[in-house]
Amino acid sequence: MKTATKKVSDMTADELKSIIRDAIMEDLEAIRETLEIQSDRKIMKQIQKADDDWKSGKKGAYVPWDDIN
Repeated sequence: MKTATKKVSDMTADELKSIIRDAIMEDLEAIRETLEIQSDRKIMKQIQKADDDWKSGKKGAYVPWDDIN
């Protein structure tokens, strides 16, 4: 996707409002997703276990980033 670049000083008020609205909506969606995960005790226990396994170096408990690509 090619993104057009335009100086803020060349934008109309409606264009700026649209950009700001889109940015806010993206942030709100990320916040909603975070709250949804944090409110799920099962998922939070899984995350905590994964963190503990990673910190302890438990083999096979996680996949290193280098192995994902």
